[in-house]
Amino acid sequence: SIESQSSNNWEAVMVLDGGADRKTLHIFETIKHPNLKKITQMSNMGPYHCRTLAIENAETPWYFHLDADDLLPQDSIKLVVEYINKYPRMDYFWGKCLFFSEKKYFVEYVEEVNHDLQARYNLILGTSPIRISMFNELNGFHKDLMNGGADWEFWIRVLSNGNQGKFINKILYERQIRQNSVGD
Repeated sequence: SIESQSSNNWEAVMVLDGGADRKTLHIFETIKHPNLKKITQMSNMGPYHCRTLAIENAETPWYFHLDADDLLPQDSIKLVVEYINKYPRMDYFWGKCLFFSEKKYFVEYVEEVNHDLQARYNLILGTSPIRISMFNELNGFHKDLMNGGADWEFWIRVLSNGNQGKFINKILYERQIRQNSVGD
């Protein structure tokens, strides 16, 4: 879905976490795009290590996470760039998320969030666009939570630190519903 964006104003850092099956390895090896960097991990390091690698290797000031089995609506990047330009002091944005499977789909979102609500319900997803400098100032994901919960804890720190964000009243992300997912 990244190549189908209505804006070409993007850079992708694709991280192959060790232990990929042949089909995934073939896709990784054959996909090419001038805006794409690829990193291969020999052993499986987990999602937060891969996300950190992507952020560390990005040459843009913003990071917008996309899992291999999820999608971005066609205008997501264009919309996020418009909001970055319109609200240059914001450190992050969040929007509606379409959850989907073969059998069902639904949209979830919250327009306002605070520290207490985030601590209780994990309302801002790890897929929300963030300013990389904010990620670095907060020392990234907590090292003791790299196997689960690191994004939730990160967002609690974002809100505790007083970083500013803005809700975008559009579907920014389409997340596949699957068992044993970090996000489930």
